[in-house]
Order: sequence, then C-alpha cells, then structure tokens
Amino acid sequence: MPLSFEPEPPPLRLDPSGAVRVGETPVTLEVVVGRFLQGQAPHEIVAQCPPLTLADVYGTIFYYLRHRAEVDAFLQEQARQSEELRQAVEAIPERQEIIDRLRALARAKGLDV
Repeated sequence: MPLSFEPEPPPLRLDPSGAVRVGETPVTLEVVVGRFLQGQAPHEIVAQCPPLTLADVYGTIFYYLRHRAEVDAFLQEQARQSEELRQAVEAIPERQEIIDRLRALARAKGLDV
C-alpha cells in the first residue's frame, strides 16, 4: 500500500480572544513554543500539558520552524500587549493592595515575580 503525502493544516486555532490555541486544548502557541525554545522535548511538553498530544506538539513545532519569523513577531506582539495590560492594571490604585498580596504569596512559594 503506497503512502499518501497530503498536506495537513497545523493543529492551531484562533480563539475569540485572539489567542492561538493548540488543537482542541486551552494550551496556547506561546506555551508550546516557549517550552520548545527552553529545550524541552515534545514528550516533556505533553507530560506537563496533559490535554496535548504528541502529534499536536510536533505539528506546532513544525509550524513554528517553517514560519519562525512570523510566529516570533506574533509572540513579541502578544508579549507587548500583555505588558501594556499589566501596567494598566497595576496603575489602578484600588488594585495595588491586591497586587502586593499576590506578589507576597508568590514570593512565599518561591516564584519569581
């Protein structure tokens, strides 16, 4: 039986908020690509994000490697927007006490904030 070599779309979808999700999971493109760039192997990414499948992770990495400049630009823009939103939220005086308490809790758990 011969193999078929039909192109398959990447396992990525754009949700209503503008986030790119992997497969039918809530996991974002940023998470998979970020972990890949940190040196995690696909099976490690799947182990840390149980809704993902190996096929989804490999498909996402394949897409990233084929469209690296475009994905990097998208991720940089997402990071810029996230930072802008963080700064806007932190600028609200009523929220500062909550933010300070959350940071203290994170530091108590050994998280870098």
